[in-house]
Amino acid sequence: MLKTKIGEFEALGTLIHIELPEAFFTEVFEILKEEALRIEQKFSRFIDSSDLSVLNQNLNQWSPVDEEFLFLLNQASSLTKQTHGLLDFGVTNLLNHWGYDKYYGLKASADFRKFESLTLETKPGLVRINVPVDFGCFGKGYFLDQCLNILKSFKVDQYLVNAGGDLLVSTADKYEPFKIFLEDPRLNTRVIGEIENYNGFICASSPSRRKWGDFHHLIDIEPQLPAQEMSAVYVQKNISGLVADALCTALFVMGFKKAQLEWAKLNLINPDLEIMLISAEGKVWRSPHFKANLYTI
Repeated sequence: MLKTKIGEFEALGTLIHIELPEAFFTEVFEILKEEALRIEQKFSRFIDSSDLSVLNQNLNQWSPVDEEFLFLLNQASSLTKQTHGLLDFGVTNLLNHWGYDKYYGLKASADFRKFESLTLETKPGLVRINVPVDFGCFGKGYFLDQCLNILKSFKVDQYLVNAGGDLLVSTADKYEPFKIFLEDPRLNTRVIGEIENYNGFICASSPSRRKWGDFHHLIDIEPQLPAQEMSAVYVQKNISGLVADALCTALFVMGFKKAQLEWAKLNLINPDLEIMLISAEGKVWRSPHFKANLYTI
């Protein structure tokens, strides 16, 4: 078996773990790292100089955006429609009010602004928005899409990119296969299952890593509060990391029973979408082709 090499770095608000064949590692790892940092500098709402922050500071005005930025804004608008508004990218004011701001104060502020859904208007090269935008629900997934393009360009056939629980995986026969362990959302030192011989994206949503007091970052728009019915959602998808990441969040917010019903509809729009849901009480539901060997929960 040929050998692989591991590297890690901090970006996109998380630890990014990358495993590549030794023959590619030195060159490709640095390129993937640079891409993560580029995306962070351009689209983080926590960086005042980012393109996203500049747009958020110019609400209700026509502002110039490049092709990449417009693509992400259009994806946000499309995903909001697919999820019937449960996934709304205009949650920045709400998150800031609860303390999930650029200072990571993690204390609710007295400055409360009533929630408004994001409205996006476009002209050639220009956009106008009504509320600050947050790309947090698909930022890591978009990074994984960019990784896939880079890895393909170098013809790398074995790789694992783990961006804080959102993964891009490919295994070739000449290497030791990757084994992905699924974390128990109620006790993160325990695993509840494993995935082998899977190629594609695996995304997870759980409040266990971003929780403070009674709050977490997965928002149910209707009551404007953190979603409570689910403890974790796992999504497998072969086409787009961005969509897998975003729908993972949406399914979490839907709740255990509604997410089961909505999966079939979402799968019609997003082929090869497979999911596993874990309720707040520890109940598990899997779509028919979700690949995992589960232990007793």
